Amino acid sequence: MTTINTIDELKENIEYFNENHDLTHGNSEVFGQRNGDYYIYSVIEGTNHTTLNIMFDEQQINAMLNGQFITTLKTEYQKVIADFDVDETFNELWSMDFAEHNSFTPRSFIEILEEDKAHFEDLTFETSA
Repeated sequence: MTTINTIDELKENIEYFNENHDLTHGNSEVFGQRNGDYYIYSVIEGTNHTTLNIMFDEQQINAMLNGQFITTLKTEYQKVIADFDVDETFNELWSMDFAEHNSFTPRSFIEILEEDKAHFEDLTFETSA
């Protein structure tokens, strides 16, 4: 694995990981934000455009900068993926306006969410950045 020395290199490595693990489909991104402390956010996207947001705090960023890139990435990604609930997401997003705008039926939208959940759960961490 390449040594990661800067925040910019870290963000690039996260982007590289996402691209090489089929987690970028038009709405994904990696960005940093300072709100008192510094955070890195990785928005990963399933094949049907479901997005999940992973946040890395300063402690996790430091761990990744100090040789724990894959371990930290894996831990945080797996937490968010495990917490992704199809029914909860459906209930948060579903409305008749949403259905009309996207041409979804309730069944088709649930199937989309289930497919993306399976896509996220199939993620492997064998290849390091």
